[in-house]
Amino acid sequence: SQILAKHMPGGILVRGAWDKDDQGVFTPIPDADSFVQLKNSDGAPTPYYRAGNNIYTFQTEIGAKQSTQGVSLPIPVSIPGVDVATFVPGISTEIPWVAKDKNFVYIDGLSVATLDPQTIMLVPNSQMFKDNDHVYNRDGSITSYDPKTFEIILEPNQNSFNFSYTKDKNGVYFGTRKIIGADPSTFTVFTVPKLSPGKGAYVIYSYAKDKNAVYYTTEDTTEILPGADPKTFTRVSDRDRYVYNYGKDKN
Repeated sequence: SQILAKHMPGGILVRGAWDKDDQGVFTPIPDADSFVQLKNSDGAPTPYYRAGNNIYTFQTEIGAKQSTQGVSLPIPVSIPGVDVATFVPGISTEIPWVAKDKNFVYIDGLSVATLDPQTIMLVPNSQMFKDNDHVYNRDGSITSYDPKTFEIILEPNQNSFNFSYTKDKNGVYFGTRKIIGADPSTFTVFTVPKLSPGKGAYVIYSYAKDKNAVYYTTEDTTEILPGADPKTFTRVSDRDRYVYNYGKDKN
């Protein structure tokens, strides 16, 4: 990140990693000598910090001072109204920016009154989360998925939701696109071998099927293959490629 934060008497100094202290930004905070990064229940670091009875995140303000390397310098900002005794930093390692206390859920240090801290949880195999009322994208925006039945069918490399298959009681989806007519109870995807290191940024698992049809997906569309037999259809290995272009059935 090319940024260094360090304890100073009475506060925290943030500067470029190769800059002098007098080129940085000093923020006075109470109990600065106890300022420490918080870890989640798995022991992984989170974007949340504590000093005394205050919880902080580093935030970059508009017009923030820049280091000599051209990096905008964030400063520690206290989160107002946090109940320190019940604060949980990073409710999951997959979504460390989501925290909670007994009253609120916090996303990147901002409280979100519409989220329920009592039922908030990670959607497995994703960077999405849900409570009793809604499923949320990683930024906290509300989706239209049913929280009781929503699940990730297949999450491609790099956790790119745009290229993932999901489902709920109302249907099957590729990214945010609903696959018209797909049956969520029998929908399966033809997967490929696990990506080797350095083998591309994401994968589209092109072929899928349910009890009624065979589907072929690209980034832009999902279409039914006319006449394909879902009972006998399978993909055909295409050497070491990670997108299957070929398939076959009994016909």
